[in-house]
Amino acid sequence: MASSDTWLVRYPLFREALFHGAMPLGALPPQARAVVAKRVFAGDGAKDIAGSAALHVVSDVRVAYVELPMSLVDQAVRDHRVPDGDDDASLNHAIGETRLHYPRVARPPCLLMPGQGVFLDSWMRFFVYRARGDINVPVLAVDWFTLYERIARVLENERAASPAASVYGRSFDDLWVSREPGLVRIAPDRNN
Repeated sequence: MASSDTWLVRYPLFREALFHGAMPLGALPPQARAVVAKRVFAGDGAKDIAGSAALHVVSDVRVAYVELPMSLVDQAVRDHRVPDGDDDASLNHAIGETRLHYPRVARPPCLLMPGQGVFLDSWMRFFVYRARGDINVPVLAVDWFTLYERIARVLENERAASPAASVYGRSFDDLWVSREPGLVRIAPDRNN
């Protein structure tokens, strides 16, 4: 394990496989970078941040991107959803054996949850991959702490550089519409 990848200890599920897929965020394929951007940035200000120096600043944040066998991920989902081993009819229905016909395109990864969970918000993506019979599932772990720290630094620097001209110059209480973890939502400009 590289010293730069110690953050992966927060991902006990699939840890060994994730160590082999560790890389900087900037090296991810576009469909995987888009999943991270959609998770972090929301609202009108997302384009301002995503198109600015923030992208350069976060490009070396560590991530782990691997494709795992469907059977391994499916078992982890079952263990998480039904920890006592009982059969859960609703879960069986959701990940049933039906082969649906979805177009095969670049597959966005399922975002893994740090700690004891499985996915952050990629449950439907997993169910689609499972239902159409994919043999592997792309999964992505992110060093969220470092990512958010870098984004906060960019916002603070932008605010300090041009408080009057910047949408980020207002007080932070006015700026953030949502306090939901994992989501940065910029309030609409009230001056327009």
